[in-house]
Amino acid sequence: MIGYKQAGWRGVLAAVSGLLLPSALLTVLMTSGYATIRSIPWIQAIMKGVLPAAIGLSFAMCVQMAQSIFITAYQEGAWRLAAHILILTLSILLMGINGLSPVLIIFLSGGLAVALFALIPVRNIAKAQG
Repeated sequence: MIGYKQAGWRGVLAAVSGLLLPSALLTVLMTSGYATIRSIPWIQAIMKGVLPAAIGLSFAMCVQMAQSIFITAYQEGAWRLAAHILILTLSILLMGINGLSPVLIIFLSGGLAVALFALIPVRNIAKAQG
């Protein structure tokens, strides 16, 4: 928007280029650099050690992010909590078993969430806490 207001379509092109080109260039350089060293045995050993750590950190981050969501769902009522668990479980199964696209799973989960949460009433949190 700022680029368009400042210089029209040339400004848009300059703004988008400024956002995309540095990260694209860095990605290309890192990929080509890794392609040249990936067959070295000690690099392969490092990658075998890094992979479990990256998976563990990703899992820990997911647990940390989901914790507040599930606490809120619990406060809203047992049916809301069950709906959250159902959506999470179905998403994991669709991704793991069927190998569906993450984008498709996000849209399916979002649609299911809209439908379920429109039907399931929210428990009055103020009454539950007081």
